[in-house]
Amino acid sequence: LLSEGKMTPKAVSIISKYKETCSDMTEVTNSSCSGDGGQPITKRKKLREALLRHCQELDEICRGAHWISPRYTLLPSASDGMYHASVRLRCLDFEMSITGDLRPTPHEARCSAASNMILELHKKAEQEQ
Repeated sequence: LLSEGKMTPKAVSIISKYKETCSDMTEVTNSSCSGDGGQPITKRKKLREALLRHCQELDEICRGAHWISPRYTLLPSASDGMYHASVRLRCLDFEMSITGDLRPTPHEARCSAASNMILELHKKAEQEQ
């Protein structure tokens, strides 16, 4: 958690763990589609899949650090039908609020905000080290 306004080693290690596994790539091995004798090829995940993982990842980070679950605010855009979300984390020693990008669905907007929050948590963890 936090001590004197700084992340404890446990919180930093949890965030670091998710930083290492935070990749938008997946390995797919299929000799019939690789064309080079079965060598693995790298296939990019769709944006929706990658963003969904960020929503789940932020929830796991909060659970692992015993923080309050993130709170999301979702606002529809009246002009173009898109959605804009922000996410807020409140802990004993710090509070952060981050916005996401405009997205076509509420779920994607929420996950965009979660993705931005994870990036900010990584930056905060690096500063604490």
